[in-house]
Amino acid sequence: MRYTKYQYKKKNNGIGFLTSVVMTVFAAGIIGLVIAKVIFSFIPVKDDGSISTGIESPEKPATVGQGEEVFSFVQCGMFSNQDNANKALSDVGNDYNSFILEDDSKFRVSAGIFNLEQGNKISEELTKKGVTNAQMKFVLNKEDEIENQISAITSGYLDIVNALNDKEVKSVKTTDFKNWANELPEISKGDNLESLNDFKKHISELPDELKKENVIQELKYIYTILVKYKK
Repeated sequence: MRYTKYQYKKKNNGIGFLTSVVMTVFAAGIIGLVIAKVIFSFIPVKDDGSISTGIESPEKPATVGQGEEVFSFVQCGMFSNQDNANKALSDVGNDYNSFILEDDSKFRVSAGIFNLEQGNKISEELTKKGVTNAQMKFVLNKEDEIENQISAITSGYLDIVNALNDKEVKSVKTTDFKNWANELPEISKGDNLESLNDFKKHISELPDELKKENVIQELKYIYTILVKYKK
């Protein structure tokens, strides 16, 4: 069984924001150890054209138990009437990448999608503001090759999408991330392989620079990938 660990780190070099991914591949049942390192970066660009260096990124993805990674959809209500959903969205405020997701003739109001640590933080902030919320959690098994790649792509992509929540950030470059995702090992069989391949194709077709107006559309797409792993 192959197990791949991805670690994201933030580095400031005075001219840009560098996020690194270190990928270590363990091969069980054979002699030896294969280590592969893949690095990608994305550079948030402020409205005034300067480079942002102040966006926080987690040191590593939040995990629960051995070999699991959890993502959080922070939900602030589910409504049958869109007017009520719009009111709830207004209550959430502009501090997050909040949006309304139409799901099975209902309207889910969300403050965004995050790793577990960030999701807990956002949920607590909303509770303190008097906004009722709950976390829908998606749990991926990192010891499964397909879920592991979906988890890694999601982690990196959420870093990019959520960076756009910074009011000073105008856009985020995606070229290095797309190249990184394209170089992930090809998998020939397994559960949800089609979903993984669709995800990779979607990433490959992203514009070279993601802008704020793209955020909601991309969060909705990420939800369609993660909802299969709802717990």
